[in-house]
Amino acid sequence: MWVRWLLCLAVLAASGPAWGLEGAARALDGATLELAGTTVRLAGIEAPELSHTCAVPEGRWSCGVLARDALAELVRGQSVQCTEPNTALWATALMRCTVRGRDIGAVLVQFGWATATLGADPAYLALEKKARASRTGIWRGDTDAPWGYLPAPR
Repeated sequence: MWVRWLLCLAVLAASGPAWGLEGAARALDGATLELAGTTVRLAGIEAPELSHTCAVPEGRWSCGVLARDALAELVRGQSVQCTEPNTALWATALMRCTVRGRDIGAVLVQFGWATATLGADPAYLALEKKARASRTGIWRGDTDAPWGYLPAPR
């Protein structure tokens, strides 16, 4: 009998409780928030670093800053809810976040301010494909990806 009890406890401990954060957030870059004193990296996406620029026929533009600004606009004045789908990435929590019921990562990918990463939600891949085709956000010009993401299979 006690063996079953220990087995149940082991299963519960292995699954671990899902934890989350909620409240006002501040965009640190195009894929990172500060929420409730915690640095939160949005799971499944990668965005240009703040210093990154992208090329268009008219010249270069600050796509890293604009990606951060897009995230800032999404969370401004809103309550953000984040749940942890994965383990911590260094000192940063890797989380899936929503605002007003909308997946923040999906919105950023949809409007071309982020890319889907390796192992990302298949819906993110479809959204990225559409953003690329419509040449929106970072896809409006020549965009290489020197900001260090591993591209998802296309």
